[in-house]
Amino acid sequence: MTLDLLPHGEVPATSGPRTTQGASPLRSWMSFAQRRGGLGKSSRHKDDALMKFGELKSVGHNLADSFASGIGLLVGYYKFSVFMEIRKSPHEFMEIDFLSGETTGCPPSPNLRKAIDLYVGKGLPYLCQRHEIDPQSFSQLTVRYWYKAYNVKGFAVAITAANGKQSIDEFNESGARSRCLDSLGRIRRTPSINRIDEA
Repeated sequence: MTLDLLPHGEVPATSGPRTTQGASPLRSWMSFAQRRGGLGKSSRHKDDALMKFGELKSVGHNLADSFASGIGLLVGYYKFSVFMEIRKSPHEFMEIDFLSGETTGCPPSPNLRKAIDLYVGKGLPYLCQRHEIDPQSFSQLTVRYWYKAYNVKGFAVAITAANGKQSIDEFNESGARSRCLDSLGRIRRTPSINRIDEA
């Protein structure tokens, strides 16, 4: 199963928590998130798999966050701003596949296209080496950046591992986890939406 991302602004049909920054641009897989209690089984094999998947999520977040900052210390390129390009576009979002370099939504300028290519060809392999994981462990690493009304910016990282594990995590412009209201009206971090297929 692939991680389908909703068009910008479309509200997912769910009874789950609402974000404080408006409707999430992602398809909400709350039925999977509600089964997260099954992820903590005591098998050492499963614990190792979860640990490795955590490394994939760390790589995905670090790569997406670095790109969002426009300060590409990771790749030695500093002259780009994905949010400013989205702001000027009628699409209001840009979705980037950091495995292939393909994009949807706002078309990247030549300057941003160069940054994407550097992050795909240089940034991702470097982070994988730092985390001691094989880039082939990813079967999907897609990031959606958005720029909504009232200067609301953020991004979401969708990851599928080669073994079928999947997650979606949403962050604000600074790379911190976005916030939502729980059923009691309290502000909480937006939970990850995870699916781990049993072997």
